[in-house]
Amino acid sequence: MSYEQARFDQIVPDATPPDSLPKDRLTLPGGMGLVLYDGPEGVLAFDWMQWGKPDAAGSDEILIDSTVRLSELGKSSRSLRRLAQRRCIVPLTRYSVPVRDGEIWTHRWVTPLNDHITCAAALWVADGRQKPRFSIVTEEDESGTTPLLLSEGDLLNWLRAPAKALGGMTRAGRTQR
Repeated sequence: MSYEQARFDQIVPDATPPDSLPKDRLTLPGGMGLVLYDGPEGVLAFDWMQWGKPDAAGSDEILIDSTVRLSELGKSSRSLRRLAQRRCIVPLTRYSVPVRDGEIWTHRWVTPLNDHITCAAALWVADGRQKPRFSIVTEEDESGTTPLLLSEGDLLNWLRAPAKALGGMTRAGRTQR
C-alpha cells in the first residue's frame, strides 16, 4: 500500500511549511508522512513521522508495521491494546492497494468520492529513544485490505473515544479511479 499526502497548506492553512517538507507527496512504507494527533490540552497537533518500521536493522526500537488491522486492536496482545491509546489521523488525497493479475502485482489507486482531503485512521509510537512512527489502520472489504477512512464526524471520535469503541467507526465514501 502507498498513499498520496494532502498538500500541507490544505491541512494547516496558516502555518509555514517546514524546510524538510518532502517534495514528492507519494508516501511509501518507511517514508515520512504528516499526521495529526490529539496534543496537549486537547489541541489538535501535527508532526512528521516515519511510516512503519525503523530503517536500522537490529535496533532495540519498538517495531511497528506500516499497517495494523482494526479487528486486531481489541483482541490482541496488551502491547497492541496499549498502542491503540496513541491514535492519530493521516490526511491523504488517494491511496493504492496491491492487485494481483496472474503472476504480476500492480497497484490500483483509489480516490475518495469528492476532491477533498480524506483522513485515514492510524496509530503512532515513540519513546525517548526513537523517532515517532505511525501505522495505518486497515480493514477488509470487497476490494481487499484498505485503510480505515474516517468521515468528518468520526475524526475526533477516533482520536478520543475509549479504545473498546474503535470497532464501531464508520468509513467515508470512496470510489476507484
